[in-house]
Amino acid sequence: TNDIVAGGEYEAELEFVSNTLTSIEVDITAAEGTETIYYNWYKTSEYVDFASEAEIRASLIEECYTPMTGSGSVSKTYANPGEEWVLATFSIGTDGKYGKVVAKTFSTADIPYSENITVEVVSCTLSEDGKNYTVTVNVTGADKVMGYNITDNESAKATYLKNVCMNGHRSSYYGYQMANVTDGQAVLTFAKSTYKKNYYVAAYTVANNAVNAISKDIAVIDLGL
Repeated sequence: TNDIVAGGEYEAELEFVSNTLTSIEVDITAAEGTETIYYNWYKTSEYVDFASEAEIRASLIEECYTPMTGSGSVSKTYANPGEEWVLATFSIGTDGKYGKVVAKTFSTADIPYSENITVEVVSCTLSEDGKNYTVTVNVTGADKVMGYNITDNESAKATYLKNVCMNGHRSSYYGYQMANVTDGQAVLTFAKSTYKKNYYVAAYTVANNAVNAISKDIAVIDLGL
């Protein structure tokens, strides 16, 4: 193969298509005369460490296992809510010349917090046989709640909120409890666990078969286990 050389005027156009809590989709449109487009997704913290376009091009050639031969759509999956990524590209023309690096920052959808939605624990009682808890919560601004028994830490909270947003529109979701809000209250029940120490409850609303707003603060019940 011939070595590529500078001097090309081939610059791909990057256009946002859609995002979810865990993915981003972007259209890459090839410039006229383009033969190959190298592309890759980078965390913003990693991308700023490149010292030159030459370093970026070298990385793209190494990391892009299947270069594009025309326009197309690319996606980044398994990202977290509100996470930023840089999509970088450089194009080579049919004349063997490459153009400038084209890069844009895109982000996954963020959790749709609402200051108008609140959830507050009223009571948490253990059944007489010691097998199940019943939790009652007061709710404002929402019509559904979702609860989960889990060890309390920031990573667990982030995963929990993501799962509420992704699955709260369902009638059930494995391991989670769901209930409707009636007259400002909701009641949840869950089995007692000997190793999980807390119980989370979030309140939220659903529209068009998707969670469109969720309480900024969640109720955390310390079960003392």
